[in-house]
Amino acid sequence: MDGTFVVALPGATVRVSDRAGTRLVEVRGEVDPSTGPAVRAVLTAQFDRLPAALVVDLTKTRFLTAAGVNALLEAARLADRRGVPFAVAADGRPVLRPLRITGADRAFATRPTVHQAFSAVRPALTG
Repeated sequence: MDGTFVVALPGATVRVSDRAGTRLVEVRGEVDPSTGPAVRAVLTAQFDRLPAALVVDLTKTRFLTAAGVNALLEAARLADRRGVPFAVAADGRPVLRPLRITGADRAFATRPTVHQAFSAVRPALTG
């Protein structure tokens, strides 16, 4: 088994896969009070798998509330504690605005594409 799985939630889908030791968590739909706890659980569970790095893809996320911001901040804290490079791909205003307003975008690398988010974690892996 390659470790790929999908969690279907009302209003959101979370897909987790592995790319050369880096865990990729793709979130589609809305991360709000009803889906936020499940997204948080999926994110934090990735650290049990000892990833070389973790990238969260929010480029297909249509809505992000404080529940989603808090899930990302918790994942960033865990990543920092465990020495796991962490980055988020986000390009839409519904995601970027709450990250900027709360200052969460300064707590972790935020890039406009998944490719750039992977590039953000690679120097930490090779350096």
